[in-house]
Amino acid sequence: MLHTAQLISLATSLFLSGINFGAFHLTVPILHGLDVQTPATFASLYHRGARLTAPLAVLSTLTSALVAVQSTGHERAKWIVAAVATFASLPFTRVVVTETSRTLLKFAGEDATLEERHSLKGDQERQQDKEEVVGLLRRWKKMNLLRSAFSLVGGLAAVVAVVFRT
Repeated sequence: MLHTAQLISLATSLFLSGINFGAFHLTVPILHGLDVQTPATFASLYHRGARLTAPLAVLSTLTSALVAVQSTGHERAKWIVAAVATFASLPFTRVVVTETSRTLLKFAGEDATLEERHSLKGDQERQQDKEEVVGLLRRWKKMNLLRSAFSLVGGLAAVVAVVFRT
């Protein structure tokens, strides 16, 4: 059971880091060029990611904590670091990332598509909206890189705990 928990903790935190880094490096930059479709595409990415990443972070944290409870000394400390680092992505998301995400999601509002709203606006207003969305995406992208780093630290702490047992 302990080895299974170690494997689950290690794999889920590294997988979570990869998902967040993939969004940072591969997906979000593509959104910059989509213009009016950007907010709706971001909303899809956001909702899919939320359904996957939060449970992975919880699973990784719980399995790391389980292993820490059953370990002693330096090995326990490594698993505590793995649990805390991976868990840190959850409050970071709630406190730091949520406002930017909500603002981006407002641009993808359900009451009217951005195309419909753009048809009611002048060129200058459309350009301002686009610049705001791009700025928000850049901010979200940087924050997502930090989320990726939290999970990566958790995964690497788990790797160190498994490879360098004391």
